[in-house]
Amino acid sequence: MYKTKQNGEFDKADLMLYEEVTKMPPFKRKTLVLIGVSGVGRRTLKNRLINSDPDKFASVLPHTSRPPRPLEESGKAYWFTEREDMEQEIKENRFLEFGEHNGNLYGTHLDSIRDIIRSGKMCVLDCAPSALKILHNSAEFMPYVIFVASPGMEQLKQLYAERRSAHGSQRSLQVSLLGGLNVESIC
Repeated sequence: MYKTKQNGEFDKADLMLYEEVTKMPPFKRKTLVLIGVSGVGRRTLKNRLINSDPDKFASVLPHTSRPPRPLEESGKAYWFTEREDMEQEIKENRFLEFGEHNGNLYGTHLDSIRDIIRSGKMCVLDCAPSALKILHNSAEFMPYVIFVASPGMEQLKQLYAERRSAHGSQRSLQVSLLGGLNVESIC
């Protein structure tokens, strides 16, 4: 399996998002992966899909090392865990992706994906393109990947204005647009 710290050469390799295909009998995909830049609507698309057919689709709850806020329960919006435990599981490559925000760790646990698959549902993921290296090379997850393209600059301005986003500056719009073009060029 892909190991972040041990695969420097693997990280330099291009991620092939197009491969020659051959006719195969239909089979059930296990994960649906939505890829695109921040603000393009991946999370909205994911939530609409899950709400349209909750018997077929589900999403993972992220794990976090932050303490629960009042009235929060583990297993509702997050799985709360100790930072040391989460760091250990990160070292053991048990997370699809992870990051730190405001001094707390957040991540998508591979076991959470497996639990959804075992329940007979398709796991819908909204993750970074780097996570495809783990998913794509695994018969266990068999992802169907959808690239959500970034709209043009005018549409991005409208989206940011509608959300009244604090990130709606001209610079952040350009970053989103260029990020989308960068991801699109890989695809």
